[in-house]
Formats: sequence, structure tokens, C-alpha cells
Amino acid sequence: LFLRDTNGDDRADTREVLLSGFGTGDTHQNINSFTWTPGGELLFCQGLHNFSRVETPWGIVRMDEHGVWRLRPRRMQLQAFRGCSGQNPWGLSHGHWGEPFAKSNGNAVSELLPVMVHTENRHPPLDIGGTRIKSMICEIIDSPALPEDLQGNIVIAGYFAHLVDRLRITADGAGHRGELLEPLWRTDHQSFRPVDIQTGPDGALYVADWYNPIIGHYQASLRHPDRDKEHGRIWRLTATGRKVLQPPPYDMMPTAKVLASLATAPLKERERLRMILSNRYAKPGAASQIEEELATWLSSLDPDSSRLEHLLFEALCLHEWFEIVNKDLLTRLLGAQEPLARAYATRVVGRWHDRLNDPLQYLEKSVADPHPRVRLEAVVAASQFQS
Repeated sequence: LFLRDTNGDDRADTREVLLSGFGTGDTHQNINSFTWTPGGELLFCQGLHNFSRVETPWGIVRMDEHGVWRLRPRRMQLQAFRGCSGQNPWGLSHGHWGEPFAKSNGNAVSELLPVMVHTENRHPPLDIGGTRIKSMICEIIDSPALPEDLQGNIVIAGYFAHLVDRLRITADGAGHRGELLEPLWRTDHQSFRPVDIQTGPDGALYVADWYNPIIGHYQASLRHPDRDKEHGRIWRLTATGRKVLQPPPYDMMPTAKVLASLATAPLKERERLRMILSNRYAKPGAASQIEEELATWLSSLDPDSSRLEHLLFEALCLHEWFEIVNKDLLTRLLGAQEPLARAYATRVVGRWHDRLNDPLQYLEKSVADPHPRVRLEAVVAASQFQS
């Protein structure tokens, strides 16, 4: 469903069904964990006992049992990937260079990239670490308002064990490795059930707490008097001695200043900036306006800046959001010094393959790149080609 507020009163004025046909065979395994990629794709998960047949302008897309969906909204392209860890994936996140991670409603965190290929066969997941017992959601910490030892950690909602868990993530070959650390937060209170975690615009950590002593399937009656159907909490976690952030009113800032903010904004805030720009230029025909703004911004970047390649990455992501193919920018990042910049540009070749002349030529260097992550991205990108 797309619910649109047209007059700013925080109530939906229009209601539009975008896609239908997603399975509803098991209500706690319905589509969930809606997460934007850096390039404006919407990822979401589906659990084991659901069978989907979704009609799109490109044909019917099927997914039997569990996996991850990818929607490219401006072209209404929907794709299904059947290779998630656990039978009930619930939680998605992306690193600083767009590295995708998935969390199962078991205990595993897994790499999503290697299984993002077009096939109806199931792929074995590539687990990189996990929690001790069932948990969900994976949020990557990048906030100057939180302690140094948390930066880069994946934090996980441990609803089963009444805690907030965390893993330290490090690069390992073409992928990553996760080391389980001491929980960020634990309690013996039996009703504490964290089910979602987000970094707020102020840099604090927000934890949604289902607050229920009874969870599970049929261990207890639906009519059990201890089931709490009224309460729920949202916790706000800050750090002693660190100031929370005061983000500027981006919605009222000109586009040039919003783009400039990408140079210093934390990970989650950059995601919000892209969404602001996407909303600002959502009307038909507005893509040419943002294309001009992006060109002006790119021409103003300092060629000697240590952040240059990451800003070029951000620019490429925004071109993806608006489905604007920029071959020069793509070629520039394919030759970047930073391997993860080359890797992401290689992924974009797969997305833009039907609008590039001789797309295989763009992958020629990537598939033989000295860094294994770039080679992996080349294999996955090639799997998207229709011929």
C-alpha cells in the first residue's frame, strides 16, 4: 500500500495498492523489514510458510517459502531471491558502501549479496555470525552520539532472551565475519521483548519493545490471561558524556545544501537525506531538475579530498534513485582506488545493463579485479543480464 499525505496533517489522504499477491499463509511470516538500499531499491523479507504470486508490469513474480524481495519503485520491477538464512528472515541493513546484510528470525546474520541472483532454486545462505538464541533486526551503528566501541557494530533485537545483542563486523575475503560481543543491554524482566532498533536523527538508539510475557506459536492459548494486548514501549538510549545531534531542518534547505550534507552525515542520516530528495523530486518530469543539481554538485567536489570517492558513490546512488543512467560517473567509479567503490559500481552495471551499450564491457575489468569483493559483485551483476 502507498499511503500519501497531501496536506501535511500526518493523515493519509490517498490510498493506492501498488502490488498484491504476497502470501499470507502464516501471519507472523508476512512481508516485513522494509528497508531502502542506498540506490533507492526497497528490500523486504518473506517467511517460510508463505507462497506469493505478484503481478507486475514486467510479469508475474513468484516466491515459494522464505527469501528477500527487491522492488525498484520507479520502474515497478520486482525480483525475488531465495537464499536467506533461517526460515523466517526478519531484518536488513547496509554498510557504508552498500554491503547488504540479512538477519534471520533464528540466530544468524548472513551476507545477502551472493544470493541476489535470478533463480527459483534455493541457495544455501552464507552466515557470518549470529546470536546465542532467536533474535531479529540488524542495525549498523554509526553515530557520534554513541560510544566508540559501538561504532560499526550490528545491534540485534533479542526478543527471545530479553536483551539487545551486538556483533563486531570485519571484512573477510569477499565477505565479512561477525564476532559476538557482550550484549549492549540485558534484563531479567520477562516482558521485555525488543523487536526493532533504529538510529534516530539525534544519533540516539531507539528500541521498540513489544512488552509481552508470552510469545511463540501455540505454547500458550491465545486467550491466556497473561497475554498483554495493551502495552508497548519505545526506549531511547543515549550515552553519558556525549551530546545528541541536532540535525538541521533538511526539508526546508535548498537541494545544494542537502547534497553538501552527505559529506558529513552519519550512515542512517544519509539514508534519510536520499529519501528527502526522492520525495522532493517525485513528480513526473522532475528527474531533469535533480539531474542538473547533481551535475552542479559533482563539478564542485574537491578532486583532492580524501572523501571524494565516497561522495561519488553517493552521487551514483542518487542517480539510481531517479533511474538516471550516468555512464561517465559509472566509469569513473569502476576505476576508483577504493575496492568497495569499484564493487558498488559493478553492482550498478547489473542494474543498468538494459540501458548500457555492451554492458559486458563494463564488467571486463571487474570480473578479474584483484579484490575478491569486486569479482563477486561482477558475478552477481552478470546474473541480471537477460541474454
